[in-house]
Amino acid sequence: MQIISRRIQGPVDAAAAFTACFADGDHPWLLDSALAGDAARYSYLGSADGPLARVATLRHGRPGPELRDGAGTRTVDHDLLDLVAADLTRLRDTPVVGDEPPPGFRLGWVGYLGYE
Repeated sequence: MQIISRRIQGPVDAAAAFTACFADGDHPWLLDSALAGDAARYSYLGSADGPLARVATLRHGRPGPELRDGAGTRTVDHDLLDLVAADLTRLRDTPVVGDEPPPGFRLGWVGYLGYE
C-alpha cells in the first residue's frame, strides 16, 4: 500500500471537486477548513469506494462493530476504538509516491457518531 499524493496548483473549489468526484460514491466525505490564513489551505475528500476502504458500523444492542471491507461484511469481536487504533498504527509509516502530502497528513478513519 502507498499514498499517491499530487498537489493541484491554483485555487480549487473543494465543494465542486467533491461533487464531481465523490458525491455519488459509497460513504462520501469532505473535510474542508473554515479557517482563514495558512491553516485553511487544505481540503480532504474521498469515499469508501477504494479496494482498501473499510466501513465500520456500531449499533446499540449488537455484540460488536460490523466491518465491511474487501473481505466482505462481518461482525468483529473488537472494541470499535481499538479497531481504529490498530488501523492507525498499521498505516502510520505508509510510503508516499509523488508530491509530499500536507504537513501532518496521515491515513486514517473518517466518521461520525449519531444518536437517537
